[in-house]
Amino acid sequence: MKMREAIRVLYTGKDAFSRQITLFSFCGIVGLFDAHFAINGLDTLIFGEKLIYAFLWIGFALYMIGYETKFLHERSVPDLDFLPIKLVFKSVLFWIFLVSVPFVSAKFYSELSAPIFISELLLAVPFTVIQAGYSYNYENRDAFFLLKKIDVSSYVALLIKRVWLVLCAYAIVFAIVFFVFFWGGVIFALVHGGEISEIGYIIAANQVLISKLSNFLSVILLTYLLSIITLIWDYELIKTYEREEE
Repeated sequence: MKMREAIRVLYTGKDAFSRQITLFSFCGIVGLFDAHFAINGLDTLIFGEKLIYAFLWIGFALYMIGYETKFLHERSVPDLDFLPIKLVFKSVLFWIFLVSVPFVSAKFYSELSAPIFISELLLAVPFTVIQAGYSYNYENRDAFFLLKKIDVSSYVALLIKRVWLVLCAYAIVFAIVFFVFFWGGVIFALVHGGEISEIGYIIAANQVLISKLSNFLSVILLTYLLSIITLIWDYELIKTYEREEE
């Protein structure tokens, strides 16, 4: 399975750790805003705040499309520089970005979350195939050559793998948040000598704070992990086509 190879590529090699820290920080900034707006409720936001939120996510989507393509080209964790933005604006990737904008804007409407998720899932394969084709030499004329090779069986297989990776990302986030708060609770109980009434009173008094911390941690981790599983899946996709060529 090439996904294991993708994980090794992402977390080993020259400057992999520092680049992952940079990527986590980048995703963390977006996650902080996302969690803040989610906690306070999108319906309570004024027009200006909604505009900032929309531009934030549109900018993030713009950058990540180019970043994925750069990753597919280099087959290693890329630096966070201006090349991803240049790649999008000077190529066929710009049309993928334009198609993604309505999906990002629909984040303001929770009732559309399910159809949007399904639509993004179905479009992920052809869009990433175009990105992969373009990544070979950054030439528009080659962007669609892999798209011509796509068939139903490979499409379905890649789709299933993407769903599996998304579920894994959510499961990992749930496990990490549970672990952090479980052991945090154990340490807290030891500090207070196991006094149940006192511990219960303190927790009840800080319930809102604990809930906010949990949401912030979950959203930040999820933003990062979904970005990582996208890169892993991208690697699986391009290696699938390269195996077929052998």
